[in-house]
Amino acid sequence: MFNPRAIGILTALVIVEALQLLCMVAHVYSYIPIIVKGPALAGLEPERESFFYMVFLSTTFVLGLGAAFIFKRLDDEVLLKKCWKFLWIEVMWLVLMLFTFFKWITYQYPFYNILSLENNRWVYPFFYGVVALSLLSKIFWPEVDKVTKKLFQAWQHAVLPKQFTWLVYGGFFAVVLIGLYPNVEMSTSIIAQWSNFSEWRAFGLTNFLISRGFSAQQIVLFLFYINVILIIGIFVITKRLCQNLWLSVLVVVVVIRMTLFHYGMSPLCWNYPQNTLINVWGDFGFYKDPTHLPMFAALRVRQFFSFFMGYALVIFYVFTLLNAWGKHRIATILSIYGLLIYTRYIGHANVFAYGAVCWPAVILSAWWLHACTQKFFKAQARFIYAACVLLAVLALLTSRVWVTYPHFWMSHG
Repeated sequence: MFNPRAIGILTALVIVEALQLLCMVAHVYSYIPIIVKGPALAGLEPERESFFYMVFLSTTFVLGLGAAFIFKRLDDEVLLKKCWKFLWIEVMWLVLMLFTFFKWITYQYPFYNILSLENNRWVYPFFYGVVALSLLSKIFWPEVDKVTKKLFQAWQHAVLPKQFTWLVYGGFFAVVLIGLYPNVEMSTSIIAQWSNFSEWRAFGLTNFLISRGFSAQQIVLFLFYINVILIIGIFVITKRLCQNLWLSVLVVVVVIRMTLFHYGMSPLCWNYPQNTLINVWGDFGFYKDPTHLPMFAALRVRQFFSFFMGYALVIFYVFTLLNAWGKHRIATILSIYGLLIYTRYIGHANVFAYGAVCWPAVILSAWWLHACTQKFFKAQARFIYAACVLLAVLALLTSRVWVTYPHFWMSHG
C-alpha cells in the first residue's frame, strides 16, 4: 500500500543518518594530512570533496536498501509515530554536529579583537559528546523512547503556578543582568584603544553625556542599564502579543544576539551606542543620496546575508502589516515602527546595521511562529518553543562577540 508519509519519513531519516556519518568521517580525516606528490597548479590542489561526496552517496544507497525492507512494516501507525520521533531526535544530533563544524570554520579566520580571550577548546569535546550521545540514543532506543514519552507527557501537562510566575521572571532577568553586566574598566580600555571614543562623540546622547562631564565608566553603565530596561520592555510587549512565556524568552535571547552580539558590533557593543536599542528613531537622510545603499555595499564585500536581510526586513514588515491591519493592534504598530527605524539601515553604509533595526521583526516572527504552531502543531507547540529557546541560547553563548565580551567577572591580565 502506498503511504507517502512513510516514504517521506524514511527518506528524511536516510539522509539525516548519512549526513551524520559524513560529519564523523570528515572529522576523522581532518587529522590526516593530504599528501601532495609533486607541484600542483593553482586551483588544482588535492582535495577530498569528491571522496566525501562518494561516502555520502554510498551511505544513502546502503541505508536506502535497509529502509526498503522495513517500509511495509510502517503501515502500523504506532511504529510510524516512533519513527517520526526517532527522526526528530536524529535531526537534533545532526544540527549539533553541523553547529560544531560551523564553529570550526569560523574560528579558523582571524577576528579583529584586541583581547586574547577567544578560544575554541570547547568545540572538540562538544562534538565528541554529541557523537557519543547520538550513538547511545541509537543503541538504547527502546529505553530512550520510553523516557522521552514520559518526559513529553509531563512537559505537556506541566502548569506553572501563578505564585511562581514573577519568581521565574525575576530569575530570567537576573541571568540577563549577570550575563550582560560589563567589566567597566576593561570596556573603557577597549573602546579607548579601538576608536578613542569617536563613536560616542558621533552619537548625540553619548556626546551630550561627555559634554556634561560624565566619565567613560559611567557612560558604559548608563548604556548597559538603558538597554536592559528596553529589553524588559521588549519582553513585556512579546508577552502581551503572544501570551506565551517561552516565546517571550526566545525573543529576548534573539534580540540580545542580533542587536548586541552580531559581528558588526566587534569588538564591543558599547562602542557603538547608535547601533544598540537606544537609537529608537528613524533616519530619513538617505533621501539625499538614494544611490548610497548598504544593501549594495554588502555585495561589494561579499556579505550576502546582509544583502538578503536588507530586503527581507522591509518585505516582512509590509507582509505582516497587510495581514495584521485592523486585526492585531500591537502587530500593526510594530510593523509600522519597524518600517520607520528601517530607514536607519538604508541611510547608513554599515553592512551589519540590520542588527540594530531588526528587533520588531524578531517579535513579529515569534507572533507568526505562535500562529503557525497553534494551527498546525498545537500539541507540540511547547516543545517547539523550548527547542527554539535552546538553539537561540546556544547561538548566543558561542558567538565570537559574546566569547570576547568583557564580563564583570573577568579581570585584566
